[in-house]
Amino acid sequence: MIVDEAILNTAAYSGARAFIRDNYFIKAIISLPRNAFEFLARTTAKTSIIILIKKPDASVVQREPVFFAKANTIGYTSTGMDSENDLPAVTDAFRAWRDVAPSGYAGAVVDAKKLKAVIKKVPSMDDKVSMYWLSDDAPSERLDFAYHRMRELIAAMPEQVPLSAILDSVVRIPDDTLVDEQALIYSYAWVRSVDGRVRPKGIQDLKYEARDLRVVKTGDILVSGIDAVRGSIGVVGEDCDGLVVSKEFFIFRIKAEKQCSVDAEYLVRILRSPKMRAILEGTITGVSNRTRMESPSELLKIPIAPLPSLEEQQKISQKVQEAFKAQDDAVKVFAAIDNTLSAPSTPA
Repeated sequence: MIVDEAILNTAAYSGARAFIRDNYFIKAIISLPRNAFEFLARTTAKTSIIILIKKPDASVVQREPVFFAKANTIGYTSTGMDSENDLPAVTDAFRAWRDVAPSGYAGAVVDAKKLKAVIKKVPSMDDKVSMYWLSDDAPSERLDFAYHRMRELIAAMPEQVPLSAILDSVVRIPDDTLVDEQALIYSYAWVRSVDGRVRPKGIQDLKYEARDLRVVKTGDILVSGIDAVRGSIGVVGEDCDGLVVSKEFFIFRIKAEKQCSVDAEYLVRILRSPKMRAILEGTITGVSNRTRMESPSELLKIPIAPLPSLEEQQKISQKVQEAFKAQDDAVKVFAAIDNTLSAPSTPA
Protein backbone atom coordinates (compact mmCIF):
# COMPACT_ATOMS: atom_id res chain seq x y z
CA MET A 1 0.00 0.00 0.00
CA ILE A 2 0.97 3.66 -0.28
CA VAL A 3 1.15 5.70 2.94
CA ASP A 4 1.79 9.29 3.88
CA GLU A 5 5.42 9.30 5.00
CA ALA A 6 4.42 10.99 8.26
CA ILE A 7 3.20 7.56 9.38
CA LEU A 8 6.75 6.31 8.93
CA ASN A 9 8.68 9.17 10.54
CA THR A 10 6.73 11.27 13.06
CA ALA A 11 6.31 10.80 16.79
CA ALA A 12 2.54 11.17 16.38
CA TYR A 13 2.42 7.82 14.52
CA SER A 14 4.83 5.86 16.74
CA GLY A 15 1.93 3.64 17.83
CA ALA A 16 1.06 2.86 14.23
CA ARG A 17 4.64 1.78 13.55
CA ALA A 18 4.66 -0.41 16.63
CA PHE A 19 1.38 -2.00 15.45
CA ILE A 20 2.89 -2.71 12.03
CA ARG A 21 6.01 -4.24 13.60
CA ASP A 22 3.88 -6.42 15.93
CA ASN A 23 1.53 -7.76 13.30
CA TYR A 24 3.43 -7.79 9.99
CA PHE A 25 6.72 -8.70 8.41
CA ILE A 26 7.98 -5.58 6.64
CA LYS A 27 9.33 -6.71 3.27
CA ALA A 28 9.99 -3.41 1.52
CA ILE A 29 9.66 0.37 1.87
CA ILE A 30 10.13 2.47 -1.27
CA SER A 31 10.30 6.25 -0.90
CA LEU A 32 8.51 8.18 -3.66
CA PRO A 33 9.29 11.76 -4.77
CA ARG A 34 7.21 14.62 -3.43
CA ASN A 35 5.65 15.27 -6.85
CA ALA A 36 4.55 11.63 -7.32
CA PHE A 37 0.85 12.53 -7.17
CA GLU A 38 0.98 16.25 -7.89
CA PHE A 39 -0.13 15.94 -11.52
CA LEU A 40 -2.89 13.34 -11.01
CA ALA A 41 -4.13 14.19 -7.51
CA ARG A 42 -2.89 17.78 -6.96
CA THR A 43 -1.03 16.87 -3.78
CA THR A 44 2.64 17.15 -2.83
CA ALA A 45 2.31 14.82 0.15
CA LYS A 46 5.51 12.81 0.65
CA THR A 47 4.61 9.14 0.33
CA SER A 48 6.16 5.68 0.37
CA ILE A 49 5.18 2.25 -0.86
CA ILE A 50 5.18 -0.28 1.97
CA ILE A 51 4.97 -4.04 1.38
CA LEU A 52 3.79 -6.15 4.33
CA ILE A 53 3.01 -9.80 5.01
CA LYS A 54 0.80 -10.63 7.99
CA LYS A 55 2.55 -12.61 10.72
CA PRO A 56 1.10 -15.97 11.79
CA ASP A 57 1.62 -14.86 15.38
CA ALA A 58 2.44 -11.45 16.93
CA SER A 59 5.16 -13.05 19.04
CA VAL A 60 7.23 -13.91 15.96
CA VAL A 61 10.13 -11.48 15.57
CA GLN A 62 11.32 -10.34 12.14
CA ARG A 63 14.92 -11.44 11.58
CA GLU A 64 15.14 -10.59 7.89
CA PRO A 65 16.34 -7.10 6.91
CA VAL A 66 13.97 -4.67 5.21
CA PHE A 67 14.50 -3.77 1.55
CA PHE A 68 14.64 0.05 1.46
CA ALA A 69 14.74 2.00 -1.80
CA LYS A 70 14.35 5.55 -3.04
CA ALA A 71 12.73 6.33 -6.38
CA ASN A 72 13.69 9.84 -7.48
CA THR A 73 11.57 9.54 -10.62
CA ILE A 74 8.38 7.52 -11.20
CA GLY A 75 7.33 8.30 -14.78
CA TYR A 76 5.34 11.39 -13.75
CA THR A 77 6.31 14.90 -12.73
CA SER A 78 4.20 17.79 -11.46
CA THR A 79 3.42 18.70 -15.09
CA GLY A 80 2.67 15.27 -16.56
CA MET A 81 4.34 12.13 -17.87
CA ASP A 82 8.10 11.77 -17.79
CA SER A 83 10.49 9.40 -19.55
CA GLU A 84 12.59 8.97 -16.40
CA ASN A 85 11.38 6.23 -14.04
CA ASP A 86 13.35 4.50 -11.26
CA LEU A 87 10.55 2.09 -10.33
CA PRO A 88 11.39 -0.68 -12.87
CA ALA A 89 14.98 -0.79 -11.59
CA VAL A 90 13.73 -0.78 -7.98
CA THR A 91 11.40 -3.68 -8.86
CA ASP A 92 14.29 -5.62 -10.41
CA ALA A 93 16.44 -5.02 -7.32
CA PHE A 94 13.61 -6.22 -5.04
CA ARG A 95 13.13 -9.35 -7.15
CA ALA A 96 16.87 -9.99 -6.95
CA TRP A 97 16.62 -9.81 -3.17
CA ARG A 98 13.66 -12.18 -3.07
CA ASP A 99 15.61 -14.63 -5.25
CA VAL A 100 18.73 -14.69 -3.07
CA ALA A 101 17.10 -14.30 0.37
CA PRO A 102 16.19 -18.01 0.81
CA SER A 103 19.87 -18.97 0.74
CA GLY A 104 20.25 -17.05 4.01
CA TYR A 105 17.89 -19.38 5.82
CA ALA A 106 18.47 -22.72 7.51
CA GLY A 107 14.95 -24.06 7.51
CA ALA A 108 12.84 -21.42 9.25
CA VAL A 109 15.88 -19.91 11.00
CA VAL A 110 17.80 -16.95 9.62
CA ASP A 111 21.54 -17.42 9.31
CA ALA A 112 22.63 -13.78 9.77
CA LYS A 113 26.13 -14.42 8.40
CA LYS A 114 24.83 -16.00 5.19
CA LEU A 115 22.18 -13.29 4.85
CA LYS A 116 24.79 -10.53 5.01
CA ALA A 117 26.72 -12.31 2.28
CA VAL A 118 23.77 -12.63 -0.09
CA ILE A 119 22.77 -8.98 0.47
CA LYS A 120 25.87 -8.01 -1.49
CA LYS A 121 24.22 -9.54 -4.58
CA VAL A 122 21.37 -7.01 -4.47
CA PRO A 123 21.87 -4.06 -6.88
CA SER A 124 22.48 -0.82 -4.95
CA MET A 125 21.26 1.50 -7.76
CA ASP A 126 23.91 4.11 -6.82
CA ASP A 127 22.90 3.98 -3.14
CA LYS A 128 19.17 4.17 -3.90
CA VAL A 129 18.76 0.65 -2.48
CA SER A 130 19.85 -0.52 0.96
CA MET A 131 19.08 -3.35 3.34
CA TYR A 132 18.54 -2.60 7.03
CA TRP A 133 17.86 -4.69 10.11
CA LEU A 134 15.26 -3.14 12.37
CA SER A 135 16.10 -2.68 16.04
CA ASP A 136 14.41 -5.05 18.49
CA ASP A 137 14.86 -2.40 21.19
CA ALA A 138 12.97 0.33 19.32
CA PRO A 139 9.62 -1.05 18.09
CA SER A 140 8.40 2.40 17.08
CA GLU A 141 11.59 3.59 15.37
CA ARG A 142 11.30 5.50 12.12
CA LEU A 143 10.67 3.40 9.02
CA ASP A 144 11.46 5.88 6.24
CA PHE A 145 14.32 5.47 3.78
CA ALA A 146 15.88 8.86 4.67
CA TYR A 147 16.33 7.98 8.34
CA HIS A 148 18.06 4.68 7.68
CA ARG A 149 20.19 6.19 4.91
CA MET A 150 21.30 8.89 7.37
CA ARG A 151 22.33 6.23 9.89
CA GLU A 152 24.29 4.40 7.19
CA LEU A 153 26.16 7.54 6.08
CA ILE A 154 27.06 8.53 9.64
CA ALA A 155 28.24 5.01 10.47
CA ALA A 156 30.54 5.12 7.42
CA MET A 157 32.42 8.20 8.72
CA PRO A 158 35.78 7.00 10.09
CA GLU A 159 36.07 10.10 12.27
CA GLN A 160 33.30 12.38 13.45
CA VAL A 161 32.99 15.88 14.90
CA PRO A 162 29.54 16.95 16.18
CA LEU A 163 28.37 20.31 14.88
CA SER A 164 27.64 21.23 18.50
CA ALA A 165 31.43 21.40 18.98
CA ILE A 166 31.70 24.01 16.22
CA LEU A 167 28.47 26.04 16.26
CA ASP A 168 26.36 27.93 18.77
CA SER A 169 22.65 28.53 18.23
CA VAL A 170 21.73 32.23 18.37
CA VAL A 171 18.33 33.88 18.90
CA ARG A 172 17.99 37.65 18.49
CA ILE A 173 14.48 39.07 18.76
CA PRO A 174 13.95 42.52 17.20
CA ASP A 175 13.03 45.51 19.36
CA ASP A 176 9.25 45.95 19.56
CA THR A 177 9.16 48.56 22.31
CA LEU A 178 8.83 51.52 19.94
CA VAL A 179 5.27 52.70 19.45
CA ASP A 180 5.83 54.31 16.08
CA GLU A 181 3.95 52.10 13.60
CA GLN A 182 6.76 52.39 11.04
CA ALA A 183 9.26 51.05 13.57
CA LEU A 184 7.60 47.65 13.43
CA ILE A 185 7.89 47.30 9.67
CA TYR A 186 10.85 45.01 9.06
CA SER A 187 13.08 44.29 6.09
CA TYR A 188 13.61 40.56 5.57
CA ALA A 189 16.43 38.30 4.42
CA TRP A 190 16.25 34.80 2.96
CA VAL A 191 18.63 32.10 1.77
CA ARG A 192 18.42 30.69 -1.74
CA SER A 193 18.44 26.93 -2.12
CA VAL A 194 20.06 27.01 -5.56
CA ASP A 195 23.38 28.46 -4.36
CA GLY A 196 23.13 28.95 -0.59
CA ARG A 197 23.35 32.71 -0.87
CA VAL A 198 21.68 34.92 1.75
CA ARG A 199 19.97 37.86 0.05
CA PRO A 200 17.79 40.83 1.08
CA LYS A 201 14.09 40.22 0.46
CA GLY A 202 12.84 43.71 1.19
CA ILE A 203 9.85 44.79 3.26
CA GLN A 204 7.26 42.02 3.40
CA ASP A 205 3.55 42.27 4.10
CA LEU A 206 3.70 39.58 6.78
CA LYS A 207 1.79 39.51 10.05
CA TYR A 208 4.55 38.29 12.35
CA GLU A 209 4.87 39.52 15.91
CA ALA A 210 8.35 40.59 16.97
CA ARG A 211 8.80 37.51 19.16
CA ASP A 212 8.40 35.35 16.03
CA LEU A 213 11.19 37.12 14.17
CA ARG A 214 14.97 36.78 14.36
CA VAL A 215 17.66 39.38 13.60
CA VAL A 216 20.64 38.25 11.52
CA LYS A 217 24.17 39.63 11.70
CA THR A 218 27.16 39.48 9.36
CA GLY A 219 28.91 36.14 9.72
CA ASP A 220 25.85 34.23 10.92
CA ILE A 221 25.06 30.87 9.34
CA LEU A 222 21.39 30.96 8.34
CA VAL A 223 19.49 27.67 7.98
CA SER A 224 15.94 27.27 6.71
CA GLY A 225 14.13 24.76 8.90
CA ILE A 226 11.84 23.93 5.99
CA ASP A 227 14.29 23.92 3.08
CA ALA A 228 17.66 22.98 4.59
CA VAL A 229 17.49 19.62 2.85
CA ARG A 230 17.15 21.47 -0.48
CA GLY A 231 20.26 23.55 0.21
CA SER A 232 18.83 26.65 1.93
CA ILE A 233 21.90 27.21 4.11
CA GLY A 234 24.14 30.25 3.78
CA VAL A 235 26.40 32.83 5.41
CA VAL A 236 24.96 36.28 6.15
CA GLY A 237 26.91 39.06 4.41
CA GLU A 238 27.16 42.76 5.18
CA ASP A 239 24.27 43.54 2.81
CA CYS A 240 21.90 41.60 5.10
CA ASP A 241 23.26 42.74 8.47
CA GLY A 242 20.39 43.70 10.77
CA LEU A 243 17.63 42.26 8.59
CA VAL A 244 15.11 39.80 10.02
CA VAL A 245 13.88 36.31 9.21
CA SER A 246 10.92 34.33 10.54
CA LYS A 247 11.33 31.77 13.32
CA GLU A 248 11.24 29.10 10.59
CA PHE A 249 14.92 29.98 10.16
CA PHE A 250 17.67 28.99 12.58
CA ILE A 251 20.76 31.13 13.20
CA PHE A 252 24.17 29.77 14.15
CA ARG A 253 27.63 31.27 14.70
CA ILE A 254 31.06 29.70 14.82
CA LYS A 255 32.08 29.27 18.46
CA ALA A 256 34.55 31.92 19.64
CA GLU A 257 37.25 29.31 20.32
CA LYS A 258 36.82 27.88 16.78
CA GLN A 259 37.08 31.17 14.87
CA CYS A 260 40.76 30.57 14.11
CA SER A 261 40.18 27.06 12.71
CA VAL A 262 36.78 27.12 10.97
CA ASP A 263 35.69 29.17 7.94
CA ALA A 264 31.91 29.75 7.97
CA GLU A 265 31.51 29.68 4.17
CA TYR A 266 33.44 26.41 3.91
CA LEU A 267 31.28 24.86 6.62
CA VAL A 268 28.16 25.94 4.71
CA ARG A 269 29.49 24.26 1.57
CA ILE A 270 29.99 21.05 3.58
CA LEU A 271 26.41 21.23 4.88
CA ARG A 272 25.09 21.80 1.33
CA SER A 273 26.98 18.83 -0.13
CA PRO A 274 24.86 15.90 -1.40
CA LYS A 275 26.09 13.61 1.37
CA MET A 276 25.26 16.05 4.17
CA ARG A 277 21.90 16.93 2.62
CA ALA A 278 21.06 13.21 2.67
CA ILE A 279 21.99 13.16 6.36
CA LEU A 280 19.88 16.28 6.98
CA GLU A 281 16.94 14.62 5.22
CA GLY A 282 17.14 11.82 7.75
CA THR A 283 16.69 14.26 10.64
CA ILE A 284 13.49 15.92 9.44
CA THR A 285 9.95 14.76 9.93
CA GLY A 286 6.58 16.12 8.92
CA VAL A 287 3.08 15.62 7.68
CA SER A 288 2.44 15.90 3.93
CA ASN A 289 4.26 18.94 2.49
CA ARG A 290 5.31 20.41 5.86
CA THR A 291 8.44 18.36 6.44
CA ARG A 292 10.88 20.39 8.47
CA MET A 293 13.73 20.51 10.93
CA GLU A 294 11.94 21.28 14.19
CA SER A 295 14.74 22.91 16.20
CA PRO A 296 18.39 24.05 15.99
CA SER A 297 19.36 21.18 18.29
CA GLU A 298 18.58 18.70 15.51
CA LEU A 299 21.29 20.24 13.33
CA LEU A 300 23.77 20.46 16.21
CA LYS A 301 23.46 16.70 16.83
CA ILE A 302 24.70 15.92 13.32
CA PRO A 303 28.36 14.89 12.97
CA ILE A 304 30.69 15.87 10.15
CA ALA A 305 34.14 14.65 9.17
CA PRO A 306 37.09 16.58 10.67
CA LEU A 307 37.76 19.80 8.76
CA PRO A 308 41.00 20.44 6.83
CA SER A 309 43.34 23.30 7.71
CA LEU A 310 41.93 26.83 7.75
CA GLU A 311 44.05 27.63 4.70
CA GLU A 312 42.44 24.82 2.71
CA GLN A 313 38.99 25.91 3.84
CA GLN A 314 39.64 29.51 2.78
CA LYS A 315 40.67 28.40 -0.71
CA ILE A 316 37.20 26.97 -1.23
CA SER A 317 35.59 29.98 0.44
CA GLN A 318 37.43 32.31 -1.94
CA LYS A 319 36.12 30.40 -4.93
CA VAL A 320 32.59 30.78 -3.57
CA GLN A 321 33.03 34.53 -3.18
CA GLU A 322 34.37 34.77 -6.73
CA ALA A 323 31.32 32.87 -7.99
CA PHE A 324 28.98 35.22 -6.12
CA LYS A 325 30.77 38.23 -7.65
CA ALA A 326 30.41 36.68 -11.10
CA GLN A 327 26.66 36.32 -10.42
CA ASP A 328 26.43 40.02 -9.50
CA ASP A 329 28.41 41.04 -12.59
CA ALA A 330 26.12 38.95 -14.79
CA VAL A 331 23.04 40.64 -13.29
CA LYS A 332 24.53 44.05 -14.13
CA VAL A 333 25.25 42.98 -17.71
CA PHE A 334 21.68 41.74 -18.23
CA ALA A 335 20.30 44.93 -16.71
CA ALA A 336 22.43 47.00 -19.08
CA ILE A 337 21.19 44.98 -22.06
CA ASP A 338 17.56 45.45 -20.95
CA ASN A 339 18.11 49.21 -20.57
CA THR A 340 19.68 49.41 -24.01
CA LEU A 341 16.82 47.53 -25.67
CA SER A 342 14.24 49.61 -23.80
CA ALA A 343 15.75 52.95 -24.80
CA PRO A 344 13.91 54.96 -27.52
CA SER A 345 15.28 54.21 -30.96
CA THR A 346 16.88 57.07 -32.91
CA PRO A 347 16.77 57.56 -36.68
CA ALA A 348 19.81 56.27 -38.54
